Amino acid sequence: MIIQELRIENLRNLGSAQLQPNARLNVLYGDNGAGKTSVLEALVVLSRGRSFRTTQAGELIGPRQATFQIFADARNEQGRVHKMGLERSGKRWRGRMDGEDLQQLSHLTRSLPLVLLEPESHLLISGSPETRRRFIDWGMFHVEPSFLDVWRRYSKALKQRNAALRQGLAGVLDSLDAVLCEEGEALSRLRASHAAAISNRITPLLERMSFRLGDISIEYHPGWGAETLKESLGRNRTRDLD
Repeated sequence: MIIQELRIENLRNLGSAQLQPNARLNVLYGDNGAGKTSVLEALVVLSRGRSFRTTQAGELIGPRQATFQIFADARNEQGRVHKMGLERSGKRWRGRMDGEDLQQLSHLTRSLPLVLLEPESHLLISGSPETRRRFIDWGMFHVEPSFLDVWRRYSKALKQRNAALRQGLAGVLDSLDAVLCEEGEALSRLRASHAAAISNRITPLLERMSFRLGDISIEYHPGWGAETLKESLGRNRTRDLD
């Protein structure tokens, strides 16, 4: 998607802003507090449904009214222009695309993939495994149609299992573990495949660099190691129940 026009209303210090970006390169400049980062933040919120600066969506709402809005006209590879918009009012999100309300914001975010490079991007390498899993999952969200349903089923099963452990309901763990293992193994296979695809794309780029970084590879290793997820859960069940 190439954004042809971006309109922002009442997001942080931006009362009303309208831009028509260049299709290849854009440079934002201005005094401190002029709203440069807020423009980038608006793009990220429209693409991801969340900010890279805060987890509190209410902080994005400017002083003029109790809502903010972001609109964009974006052209896809086939040349069709899609009109998309996102609004936050109180605790409610509202998304629209081509004049229709969206039941799920994932339909909007899937249409506008975005790569963000910011001061904390180094955590992809130096941070926790969770940071790298989120990176892989976000990529799969855009390119693997089955990912979202698998991820939702896995996340639901994991929450139910954790709740059962907290309540000491050992009798329901077998049924919950069966679902968790099926979806967890499927999710792991998707992650491994996507990590391999990233490695295949990045290796030629590294080879063209003017300086040598040594041998670099990207591999995905599941948290349960050489075991299956079922074996790992069974081996640790007593500890989990304590």
